[in-house]
Amino acid sequence: MTSYAVRLLNDEGLDAFRAHLHGLRTGVASSPPREMLFSPAQSEEFSARISIEQRPFRSRIDFCEYISDAFGETPYQLIEGNVQLWSWLSLFYFDLVCPLRSDGTRRPGMDYRHVPSRDYRYRHRHLLEGAYHVYRLYGMDAELLLCSALHNENSFHHELAGRQGFITNPVIINVATDLYYDIRHNRPKSGAGRGKAPGALLRFVDVINQLDMTFDLFSMQPRRLMELLPAEFDSWKAH
Repeated sequence: MTSYAVRLLNDEGLDAFRAHLHGLRTGVASSPPREMLFSPAQSEEFSARISIEQRPFRSRIDFCEYISDAFGETPYQLIEGNVQLWSWLSLFYFDLVCPLRSDGTRRPGMDYRHVPSRDYRYRHRHLLEGAYHVYRLYGMDAELLLCSALHNENSFHHELAGRQGFITNPVIINVATDLYYDIRHNRPKSGAGRGKAPGALLRFVDVINQLDMTFDLFSMQPRRLMELLPAEFDSWKAH
């Protein structure tokens, strides 16, 4: 399998990538501008030597495991918040983060899914960097948030990673995983991420916010937090 040296999209490349995303949203069918990946006019060398391959990934956590190995000992400050790097990676894996649909179209969604936003409210929404940030915090224990396909940010990642007090608290992530992750089938339990059903994800968010006003959740053991959850969560504990 061919290896490629990771590069960075420069300003011209970023503008062209955004223009391509806009075109897809407005119905202009065109192939991803992959020529930019290695064009000196639209990309530049990365100071770290990293090689990657074009390959499929079973899930977002599968990608994170792979890219973490590829990064190796690269200093995190060269990776974190590097808009040029993560945009280049998004274009490199564009067929995975924005797959071609059966009708020949692509649905890229908002730019921040492919070009990291400098607005902290949307940083976690980048399909690759957002997943990698969670993986760096929790490794394979992040399965609940990262078990979906690479192009799909599931509701658990959306709701938990988007709240700083949640995603940085291992107790909350541990309890959410115990409640909602189906280990046997490697996916969230059916119905766990939908609406405000009793004990489901959005109720979990509400209850945790309430408990956080009274308890120090960072210093609490997961078992104790589980005990504090109201009876509506019992059915999720049982299966």
